[in-house]
Amino acid sequence: MAVIASLAIRVLYYEAAGLQPNVAPQMAYYFAPLFIVLLVAVAAGVEAVLSRFWFVVRGRVNNVVVGLSYGSCVVALIGPAAALTFLVTNPVVVRAVIRRVHRHEASAV
Repeated sequence: MAVIASLAIRVLYYEAAGLQPNVAPQMAYYFAPLFIVLLVAVAAGVEAVLSRFWFVVRGRVNNVVVGLSYGSCVVALIGPAAALTFLVTNPVVVRAVIRRVHRHEASAV
């Protein structure tokens, strides 16, 4: 979902900015399946490492949030302005926020 949405935003970005790339941004739709496979492979590897050496994300909502944060990896491909989105919503930052929220909830009890 994040891959397709980011590709659509990329096309709109190029059209709104009046940019004329060498290859039409719509060509990215043909490569979407490859992007999805690569994103799943990267996410699985990163999650395996982070779960092993940091902490395991528990709860359905937390897992969905972390899963969606991997979409920010693809959003960074839209352009330099979107790279800031990746810095704020990347999986490592999202996991750190989840960890902090759970520690705060545990200390409040």
